[in-house]
Amino acid sequence: MNVNYHMKNKLPNILIFLFCSLIGSSQTTGDLVDIEQQNIKTWKTDKEKYYGTYSFGFSENESELRIFGNDTITIAQHKYISWNGKGWDKKYITFTNVKINDSKFYSDQYNGVFIKFKTYDEGEIIEGLHLEKYLTFQYRGKNEKGGEIGNKNKTYIEGKYPKSSTSILSYNYLNSLNIDKLNIMRNEIFARYGYKFKEGGKMNNYFSNQDWYYGQNKNVNELLTIIERKNIIRIKQIEKEKR
Repeated sequence: MNVNYHMKNKLPNILIFLFCSLIGSSQTTGDLVDIEQQNIKTWKTDKEKYYGTYSFGFSENESELRIFGNDTITIAQHKYISWNGKGWDKKYITFTNVKINDSKFYSDQYNGVFIKFKTYDEGEIIEGLHLEKYLTFQYRGKNEKGGEIGNKNKTYIEGKYPKSSTSILSYNYLNSLNIDKLNIMRNEIFARYGYKFKEGGKMNNYFSNQDWYYGQNKNVNELLTIIERKNIIRIKQIEKEKR
């Protein structure tokens, strides 16, 4: 069995289609290069080494699956863009009941397995996640049984305090920051989801000058992860103590 993958000018994002024997000679559009099944191996390592960003799709169908957490919490969040008729909106779906166990990925939305594979042309070893179903919207309903593989890339989270979205921050660290920095950190969590701050207000003026920020949502509470909610509560508590 071969694995086909689509490489866009050898940029970091690689879309891979895995076809099982049930699919047979199914075809997929795009410039496809064969990868031998023997070059795909299960990736077994410590849980925290799976944390990171996995890239799926290409062009306007590019998206990310971010996985992070700690000993007790595992977060998986799908970030993608959607055309609203006038422009592109950032969208987020936070998976529920996420678990990682012995190289296997589980959630209510998607299951999969962490893998390593060797590219056909360059022989590069790439870490990735093979999902049982397509994550890329464009390909859903087409050979669903084949699934989709995303390659692991460097995680980029907007703002000065990205860890407020990826790990629960300690009291000592938060207490070492002044109230202005705490205020920015807390509101930055909302800003990443495109929260629209009050026009003319301090936070609106600050984030409007950040090139990554685009205010589009009146309420983003349902998008927040457990980690972000816990950090917001902690930051508010320390802000209150410092007033």
